[in-house]
Amino acid sequence: MDLKLEKKQRRMTIPIAGAVLALAAVGFFLWPTGIPTIERDAFRTARVERGTLPQVVRGRGKLIPAQTRLVSAPQPSTVQEIFVESGQTVENGQPLIRLQAQDGEEALIAAQNALDAVVRQYESLRIQNELALLTIEGKVQDSRMRTAEAESRLATYEELMERRLVSRIEFDEARTSAERSRSQLDFEVRQLSKTRELKEAELELLAQEKASLAAALDRAQENLQALTILAPVSGTVDQLEIKPGQFVGSSDVLARIIDTTQLIAQISVPDYLSSKVALGQQASATIGESAFTGEVIRVDPSLRDGNIQVDIAINDLPITQRPETVVEADIDVGTLEDALYIARPPSARENATGAVHLAQDGSLRRQPVKFGVATPTQVQIVDGLEEGDIVVISDLQDLADRDTIEVGS
Repeated sequence: MDLKLEKKQRRMTIPIAGAVLALAAVGFFLWPTGIPTIERDAFRTARVERGTLPQVVRGRGKLIPAQTRLVSAPQPSTVQEIFVESGQTVENGQPLIRLQAQDGEEALIAAQNALDAVVRQYESLRIQNELALLTIEGKVQDSRMRTAEAESRLATYEELMERRLVSRIEFDEARTSAERSRSQLDFEVRQLSKTRELKEAELELLAQEKASLAAALDRAQENLQALTILAPVSGTVDQLEIKPGQFVGSSDVLARIIDTTQLIAQISVPDYLSSKVALGQQASATIGESAFTGEVIRVDPSLRDGNIQVDIAINDLPITQRPETVVEADIDVGTLEDALYIARPPSARENATGAVHLAQDGSLRRQPVKFGVATPTQVQIVDGLEEGDIVVISDLQDLADRDTIEVGS
């Protein structure tokens, strides 16, 4: 009988205890006036101020390489050997890949053979021309000697003719011989000049062909040398997906080299703020525990997951920084003069209506507000508050919708 009585007493105790706790909770928030109460150290306040309001757009992102270089195949070929791996650091000019192109080697041999043939032809023609010119020059020298002799004989006959020691016939023969010698000399001199011009023109044509074939040989050698692919910049190998024996076409991408010596910050900015961002705007960036300044150098016009990508050139960034490092940046997009503003409450939205709680006479009173321009830390007040008002700027959670809240001691 005593055991049954004890169990009954326990069953009655549980609902009574629950009721007491419920009344205690209600009493905490509503006692004695029915208005909820909050302790003073449970929230933060800020004063409404008037002055210059810097407009800032904040974004978060990471450091990325400023430049990515594509390494392409110069001609259709087969991958013969790969000297590096993905993720490996390389220096400018370091061999990356060796390709093999059968037609490239054949073109080099053909170009060399063609050049050698023309060189031999050029040398042979040059020697033949020199011999031909020497022959003609010898004839010219003989003609000069004969002409000199004929003119000397004519001069002698002129003196003898005056002294009547030779006949008119002998004198006329001497004069005719001198004229014939002069005519022959003139012909042979002109022949030598024309022949020299002709031979020089023949050699010039062959010289031009030789130069053209030499250039073709150089190109063939360069093409063959280009089959050893070198790193265009110092950096890190990225996306190296080819394998030995693989055929690649002309201009096919073989690898990507990211230049890790020049990094920029790439941050995401909400689309509704993108209209405020422009090239050349100044920015402040935080990387780890270090602060830097920078400048907006690119605004991506495409939208990704409700954000746009903004690239910022960072001033005096140490070379010890690495890609993928987290960056937080504030972009200075202008200022508002003579603006009414407060520290930004969690619920404040740019160019929207909302409500805040004014701290007055030991209580918090809910006040409708129209917000204007917002920054990550401050927001403009368009209507609803006055300079000097004290406003709650922390999250009141379950009490946020209450019109009046008492402040405890």
